[in-house]
Amino acid sequence: MVSSLTAGRQSTDVKVQPRICLLFEDHWDQCITKTFKFDSLKLKESSEALTLEHMRELTSLRARSVGKAGAQEGLGFKDWTTTYFEQYITFLANLMEKAEAVLEQGDNCTFEYTSPLAGQPKTFYKLKGLQVELAMALLLYASALRQQAYTVVTSLEVTSLESSEPNNLKEDHTDHLAAATLLRKAAGIYDHVKDTILVGIRDDLPPDRPAEVLPSMVEVLSKATLAEAQAVTANRAEMKGTSPSLVTALHRGTSDMFEEAAGVLKQHTGDFNTISQNLRKFLALSSTLHELRAWKAWAAYERSQQSPGVSVANLQAASQCIRECLPVVEEHAKWRQVFQAEARQVDEQLEICDRERQVVYFQSVAKQPSKLPLAKVIVNAIKYEPKQLFHSFI
Repeated sequence: MVSSLTAGRQSTDVKVQPRICLLFEDHWDQCITKTFKFDSLKLKESSEALTLEHMRELTSLRARSVGKAGAQEGLGFKDWTTTYFEQYITFLANLMEKAEAVLEQGDNCTFEYTSPLAGQPKTFYKLKGLQVELAMALLLYASALRQQAYTVVTSLEVTSLESSEPNNLKEDHTDHLAAATLLRKAAGIYDHVKDTILVGIRDDLPPDRPAEVLPSMVEVLSKATLAEAQAVTANRAEMKGTSPSLVTALHRGTSDMFEEAAGVLKQHTGDFNTISQNLRKFLALSSTLHELRAWKAWAAYERSQQSPGVSVANLQAASQCIRECLPVVEEHAKWRQVFQAEARQVDEQLEICDRERQVVYFQSVAKQPSKLPLAKVIVNAIKYEPKQLFHSFI
């Protein structure tokens, strides 16, 4: 007999659907900025094209985008984030290019942000310069795109749970594509910030700075976000009934991508004063989550090949992954629910396979699990192209 992950737990009649991926919402939820009034800056007399009204508009756009005031205007999340972030970013980029010509103080502006990725969501850090403000605005824009993707992913999970025919998901194809595209766009923004903005200002950053403005942290965000896009793709393949070898390879690829992101964080630990423990846990747990899903997928394949003894060994490998994660997620309700749902599924499959192994095929449990198919990665970042500026300053 095989041991159960859920033995002794209170049973429930409610069917719980495992999430497509773990959700890491700390950056969007906890990154806060203090109000900054561009209209308080003194304009040079020679700057006839840039008016006080323009500066008031920029102040308003900042409040509605990085200040998140736009969320209270009754617009849908997608509408207000896309509208206000894109306008603020393009306006700010234009001002940055002309700052010395139009502002008395030049680029000497100070902005304040908290740093959830440093594990400091209540401490404000001062950042000087329009360039670092542009970086923070872009990072929050990417974070907003991730939140949009999470909304789509959550709706997919509900649809999958309620559907009586889980493999009949033609209507959901566009939703899977939409979620993956949003995540790929976010990854592209992270790459743009790392490669074109932060690389030029790193040496000018103060010692006491938010983790978000370091290229190594932005690289971690890019890799993790792209891994989330791969997770959505793997789920789509699984729901379509794609070959077990491809589903397994995609989950292995997802696991490797999260592990690679964690490796970058570990390699550059010296860059940071502190690092969010939630971020560390998210990367490690996500990698293990998709490793166990690879074992589950390949266990189903072995069972279809009339090898329930091997299938049981694969499911036991999945069980071990879950056992390693359950203590870590104890204080995080949403993540805990994901692994508890996985545990229920693994236990159900183990019970079926073990019964077939003993009663139908008279097989022993394999001493070792299968050799999994090689990892496969099929997603890439969508390159960020800055919007055309809608104001022209002299």
